[in-house]
Parts: sequence; C-alpha cells; structure tokens
Amino acid sequence: MALDYRKSTEEAKPEVPTVSVIRCAAGQVLQPVKGIVIPREDIPDDTFASGVLGDGVGIRPKDGKVVAPFDGRISSVADSRHAVCIEANGMEVLIHVGVDTVNMQGEGFTCLVKEGDEVKTGQTLIVFDRDKIKAAGYSDTVAVLLMNSGDLEGVECGAR
Repeated sequence: MALDYRKSTEEAKPEVPTVSVIRCAAGQVLQPVKGIVIPREDIPDDTFASGVLGDGVGIRPKDGKVVAPFDGRISSVADSRHAVCIEANGMEVLIHVGVDTVNMQGEGFTCLVKEGDEVKTGQTLIVFDRDKIKAAGYSDTVAVLLMNSGDLEGVECGAR
C-alpha cells in the first residue's frame, strides 16, 4: 500500500522553517531542508558550486523532506521529481535534491506540487529517500540557488 503524502501533509500543520539561508533586497529564502548548511562552493557538483546557476547554499540533509522556503508559486517541476523552482517578489529559487539524481529517473522521489501551484512557507514540496540516493551512488546534498541573484541587490548567503 502506497503512502498518500498529500493527505498526511494537508492534515498536519506545516513546520515553518526559521533559518534564513539567502537574503536580498527582494526578501529571504528560509532553509527548505533540515540539515547542515554549507557554502555553495562546497556543493559536490561543479555547475552548482561555480555559481553559474545562481548564488546560494548547499544543505547536507538530516531527513528527506523539502518544504517551501517562502510563500510563492511553483514555476517548474523536474520530470524526475527531484527539483522544483519557486518564485515570489522577483526571486527565482531552484531547490535541487542531490547531485546527478536526474539519473534516478524519479525513483525515490515524490513531488507533491505541480507547475503553477501557489504554496505557503513550510508546505511540503518533495519527499525523497536518502538511502536510495546513496545506494545509487549519488550525493544527497540539496542545492538551494537564487537563480537570478545577479539581478537582485544585496544578496547574502549562509545560515542566519
């Protein structure tokens, strides 16, 4: 019997994150995954670490749940259910679970939102199986990137 994550998420009051990981003039991005926040440069992927997709942070997760880092709209969802983009106040944020996890073709990932959904801070977006990611030989580090950081003023990254 499959678990219905949507139902359990709707019934439970969301646990709103309190740690800010990205700040700028447009607003702040709260920590969407429980775990240890690391500098973007330490994400074990050259594309993320270089900042070509935007400034941000990595998170070494302690559990397998991604929540909305602010009230916003889902602008895209990866077909493989391992990544989402969320927008609000001119900020465009990518939350990408794991490194090279696109190769898992959705195995071990449950995405609870679709493009166009309006979401509230703390609402569960993705549930993922850390053990499956590690068994497949991938890092489960979550990249949280402000994709348009070059267009926004006063961008600061790091847990606060």
